[in-house]
Amino acid sequence: MKSDNLWVIKITIWTIILAVIFTLLSQNTLSKVGVFTAFFMLFSIVFMGIIFDMIGVAATVAETAPINAKAAKKIIGAKQALFFVRNAERVAVFCNDVIGDISGIVSGGAAAAIIFRMFGQGGESFYSLILTSVVAGITVGGKGIGKTLAIKKSTEILVFVGKIIYYIEKIFPVNLTNSKGKRRKKGCDIL
Repeated sequence: MKSDNLWVIKITIWTIILAVIFTLLSQNTLSKVGVFTAFFMLFSIVFMGIIFDMIGVAATVAETAPINAKAAKKIIGAKQALFFVRNAERVAVFCNDVIGDISGIVSGGAAAAIIFRMFGQGGESFYSLILTSVVAGITVGGKGIGKTLAIKKSTEILVFVGKIIYYIEKIFPVNLTNSKGKRRKKGCDIL
């Protein structure tokens, strides 16, 4: 129980840090780019939220047996996928709640910044209403499609994400999923 409480404190701190980083990056970048690039960034943020939501759902519904079979065959990414399944609660909180919620908040702020930039203070309420409604619709619809895919293709999704993590762990000196069998440094883990 104590480790669960400690993890909640860690994830809360990481959420604050990531929210500050994403907000500062998006605000700083949106103020320096053209409208087309700003819209591209906005929908990239929305897409990121959809993808992470799908990963979180896949982790919660995936069965261990098919991923174990892939790991036994030494398929790249399967060990990492096992980490996701074995830590489904934490993966879901990180993917769905931390990244998903931050994406939603930042995309709302980005939409408002785009409207303000395009129209100034006059007449922006109608366009703000339209853009935020479109962003909300795409987010909800995208997450609905993502959840359906995650439920039907959880193993494939997790192994694919596991491959990405495998290459990140191979290229950079990080051990995100403990797939190398080494102890991670205490306090450095998010999940």
